[in-house]
Amino acid sequence: MPMTGEVLRDEQNARERLLESAMELFAEKGYEGVSVREIVQGAKVTKPVLYYYFGNKEGLYQTLVEEALETYRGVLEIAMSKKRTVLEQLVEMVSLQLDFCQKNQRLVRFIYSVLFNPPVSAPPYDFDRFYQANLTALKEIVNRGVEKGELEKRSIEEVAFLLLGLVNIHAMNQIFSQGTKIPEEVVQKGVEIVYQGIRRTRGRDR
Repeated sequence: MPMTGEVLRDEQNARERLLESAMELFAEKGYEGVSVREIVQGAKVTKPVLYYYFGNKEGLYQTLVEEALETYRGVLEIAMSKKRTVLEQLVEMVSLQLDFCQKNQRLVRFIYSVLFNPPVSAPPYDFDRFYQANLTALKEIVNRGVEKGELEKRSIEEVAFLLLGLVNIHAMNQIFSQGTKIPEEVVQKGVEIVYQGIRRTRGRDR
């Protein structure tokens, strides 16, 4: 008997519903505190559907983390591709990351829950690869400013750390304040404070 359009759509959406259900439950209870039964009940599918798409609970977790971080990496690439002044590009990168966090609050809560939970509570994942990609993107923008003569040649890595910390502080603030969006002027001011601290002034050596 041929499948109806409604049944076909339901099958096509099963994978996404499993990811959504797992993300919500993992963020709330941690990896070990969630059972396969809870995940499939939340997704309104059966266990064999989960096994078909992901193999097991660990496979689902690994896919969820990788796809979440891949989406976030896309935000970095957009910011890096825009040709503006260094200050404008830094503000754009921080703003885009915070916009992403504001629009994907469940996803961000999940990522932070993974990062802050003890390593033994979830399967291993190379989060350092993602962290270094984020840090490298910020360092590249700062380095462009040094090469253009806009910024002094100080510790590029420390400046990138400051900007990354700014993103994390604002992102967590958005989560704890029930998703209230950080005003653009606040983001701009924070980046400008860091930028002014390393801006090259006329007559000074780099």
